[in-house]
Amino acid sequence: MIGIFRIGIPVAISGIVCFSMKKPLLNDSKRDFYADNTGDIAPGNPLKESSELEKLMLIKNAPKQSVLEKCTRITRIYLDKAFSALRKTYIEQTDKYFRNERQTMRTLSSLHDKQETLWPNTLYILTGILTGVVFTRRSNFIFKGIVPIACGITAYAIFMPSTFKRSSGYILGLEKNRLPRVYSKQAELAFSTEELIKKSQKLKEENIKRVNSYYDRTRKSIGEAAGLTVDASISDKKA
Repeated sequence: MIGIFRIGIPVAISGIVCFSMKKPLLNDSKRDFYADNTGDIAPGNPLKESSELEKLMLIKNAPKQSVLEKCTRITRIYLDKAFSALRKTYIEQTDKYFRNERQTMRTLSSLHDKQETLWPNTLYILTGILTGVVFTRRSNFIFKGIVPIACGITAYAIFMPSTFKRSSGYILGLEKNRLPRVYSKQAELAFSTEELIKKSQKLKEENIKRVNSYYDRTRKSIGEAAGLTVDASISDKKA
């Protein structure tokens, strides 16, 4: 009996203390019973573990792609990139072509002298080219290529001189900027040719002077040998 009191009294005292320390339930009518309590999930919460487990199960149960599906996917991606690159290149080249075309038309318009009409003068230039073709119909292929072009350029310079001058200046300027070495060599060749022409003319004049001097000396020598006065004027014969 004494043992029962020894055990029961401490147990009863412990129960009374725990019951008195427990927080009483309040009738709080403002409590939100439908609030989402998953916002502040503590580590190790069963809700978080279950969501991660569901994700792993979805990944594990996802259907695996076959080799054909992988090859089809890779081929589709490659073709899409190739078509995109081809489309980009086409747009860039088309834009470049139209820009060059507009630049060419503006350049040709600036070179043409409006006072020189195109229709009859172009016909004359074509006639010059065809004349060169007719002249070289029995010649070799070199003359067949050079002579018609030379005749056409000559007709161009004759019938459209102002436009020809502008075109020549533009071509020389373009060659000077794009091909400076070729332009310098052509300038040296033109200068050498001009100097050679000048020397040839000078030599021709000197040769003419020498021939005239030799002729005069020979005539005087013949006159002195024959006893005639070569420089005297010839008098009229008496009747």
